[in-house]
Amino acid sequence: ISLKKDEVKKIIDVIKSDEGVEDFHFLKTRHAGKFKFIEVHLVVGKDISLMDAHKIADRVEENIKKLDTESNWHIMIHLDPVDDSLEHNF
Repeated sequence: ISLKKDEVKKIIDVIKSDEGVEDFHFLKTRHAGKFKFIEVHLVVGKDISLMDAHKIADRVEENIKKLDTESNWHIMIHLDPVDDSLEHNF
């Protein structure tokens, strides 16, 4: 079961508000009891270092977790240097 629309909107707002994130795609959410699962691809730019990309992902993850401190979050972030969403046929 996906997260509620209002919660997904808050997650999107967190992602969009981070200055290091250029775009995102393939956002998937679900929940089971007190567990919330998120999978997302973040476009962070092709010229930044791996260290900086990792810091962006950590920051986004921590800010998402702040949305509901009562839940156990499982967040998988895939980092993309460019938007590759059109290259996949899902």
